[in-house]
Amino acid sequence: MRGAHELMRAEIAAASVESGASEARFPVSFFQRADGPLADLSAYRSAGFRVRIVRPERNGPATVQLEGRDQLSITGGRLLDLFDPDLTARLANLDPAAGVSVLHLSLAGGTDLSDAPLAVAAEAAVAAIDAAIGTLGLRPVLARDYFLLAGTPVPRDIALLLDAADPEGNIEAFANDLVSRNLPFSRTDGPLAPGDCALPASPGATLADCILSPGGLLSPTDAASTVVGPHEANGLGDDIRMHLRQLDAEAAARLDRLTLAESDRVLAIAAKDVASRPMRARMMRWLEDGQNQGYVRLHDLPALRDRVMVSDPVIRRYWSLRRRRLTDPPATGGHSRAERARLMEDAVLAWSYFQRHTYAETGLVAGTVSGNPGGRVNSEITLWDVASQINALIAAAELGLTDTQAASEAIRKAVASLPAERLGQGLLPPSNFSGQTLRTTVRGFDSCDAGRFGIALARAEARGLIDGADIEQALGRWTLDQSIREGGHFSNRDGRWQDTTESHCTDYIVPGFAFLGQALSPLYDRPDPSPESEIVTLYRAASLGAISTEPYALQAIETGMDGPTRLILDALFDAQLGWFQETGQIRCISEAPIDRPPWFIYSGLRIDVEGPDAWVIGAILREAEVASEGFRRANEIISAKAAYLWSAVYPHAYNDRLVAIIRERARIPGVGFTVGVYADSLEPMRNYTDINTNGIILSAIAHMLRPA
Repeated sequence: MRGAHELMRAEIAAASVESGASEARFPVSFFQRADGPLADLSAYRSAGFRVRIVRPERNGPATVQLEGRDQLSITGGRLLDLFDPDLTARLANLDPAAGVSVLHLSLAGGTDLSDAPLAVAAEAAVAAIDAAIGTLGLRPVLARDYFLLAGTPVPRDIALLLDAADPEGNIEAFANDLVSRNLPFSRTDGPLAPGDCALPASPGATLADCILSPGGLLSPTDAASTVVGPHEANGLGDDIRMHLRQLDAEAAARLDRLTLAESDRVLAIAAKDVASRPMRARMMRWLEDGQNQGYVRLHDLPALRDRVMVSDPVIRRYWSLRRRRLTDPPATGGHSRAERARLMEDAVLAWSYFQRHTYAETGLVAGTVSGNPGGRVNSEITLWDVASQINALIAAAELGLTDTQAASEAIRKAVASLPAERLGQGLLPPSNFSGQTLRTTVRGFDSCDAGRFGIALARAEARGLIDGADIEQALGRWTLDQSIREGGHFSNRDGRWQDTTESHCTDYIVPGFAFLGQALSPLYDRPDPSPESEIVTLYRAASLGAISTEPYALQAIETGMDGPTRLILDALFDAQLGWFQETGQIRCISEAPIDRPPWFIYSGLRIDVEGPDAWVIGAILREAEVASEGFRRANEIISAKAAYLWSAVYPHAYNDRLVAIIRERARIPGVGFTVGVYADSLEPMRNYTDINTNGIILSAIAHMLRPA
């Protein structure tokens, strides 16, 4: 679709330079070669193209058929060179009985000609074509007008837009007539309903679905998904809005003769066009006849937009989040004294996990803890978990839950205890190991975990809780250059190095590896906050798979919020809040251990999918099991750590609700917070907690209580 719109813009620019004629500025035909891949017609329709002409590899019968969404696809025909000495004889071979003849004219034979000889040869070629047309009784026609002359049924899609209400009530009377006949329409200004159009300077313009443009620039932050105006070029603009050109009401009298260039337009009806009962009756007759006889399909503005534009969930997600930024921005003003006190109580509870489950021998902390009958303290951890421990100690010192010296000693002891083993050509910490015995439980190396660990070390060093000498002594033998190659990052799984660069963690861990002395390239470009840049970022995020709260919310509180991070969090917040408003179901997604098989889940949102199927849960199971609705319902959780992260990065009443649910249902007195509550029942994972939940809650609370 992006390529189609770039082609349209280029064609408009070239045609404007060449002719300056307003109608010539809007081409509807595009060309392709039969020996190459054919384009997605739906994408080209959204850019305003209605005719595809395919140049054949060899001569053959011509065909014209409807494809895509009422688009003409012209294939076959005769290949002719205008400067071929035998042009007249070749034209004589045209079959006048054929339903349609298509001539593909080449200028290749005239490449060696110039000036007067070129002009003479060109005139002779045109004369030969003209003579053949007359002799054979052919009728020349532009491809875009073929359906008018040959009767090919291609309805033109037209939206009706009524002007603002007039004092005499003519517009209101005509609107009532349209309603009584079940004809769709949108309105301009006044109390705006969904899909109506506002003037740029009117009070409702910021949140209107459509803006009536006089040709000036619109704010990129306005919620509108559609722009209508007399000078607009149909298609998706750089502002990621559908632009639709306006037709004057006089076009209603010739709906049976509209060209393809006049399709996908907005018929604007002013009070003067329906200023009396007879005028209203005449206008209604034109509209009904045009639709009933198949010349046009009438729509309101949203329906025309959706008819013309290829269905693109990423663009629709962007439209939705752009509106959400206006209707539900992050709250300002900070927390009340009572809420700050409650947050400190929460921090004390989260800190108790580290007080109870730190191994004295190593200074490392247990990974998960089940206090249920038959449960156990599981010592298995990863570098990601160690990062959560370091960040928890930083937060605890900041919140006054432990003194700085104790936090420093705990961080230095934990880092000094980290194991390393031979992997490939050097030494690296294992993927999983025991925090108690330091024995490897899963061989390999995880680059995302290591990058987050680097971020935590950098934060600790910046606060004076560990120094470079301690880090060098503990990590100096690590051969991290095995993992970072040509700006990408690799993980070792099952004994093989695998490229894991195409991951949501990549941009998050860039500063972590930079601290560890390795140069990792980010995936997201950050040229500017324009809509075009933002949509490119969303497409890039969609290509990486489902998004989730982490690592983006972690990046926001650990290294700072940049443009792509804010954008992706906006998209996820919009989806979670929108789902709640639509269904009443609360969503707060994350990756987390759970207290039953499959023991670990990855919850996410596919921003390139719409509806319920956009919400996905991954696990190490057969694909069919994970994809089932029963599995999703049974294992969807409201993540405790994600709830506090959301409250930290996007203060809002919905996220306050998430924290309230966790605070009420997920506390384990004297132990910490349980991992979360099951979304369908709001029942907590009883007595089941882990290092990441409590460490991240501590970090989020420290972020919330930190002076602005």
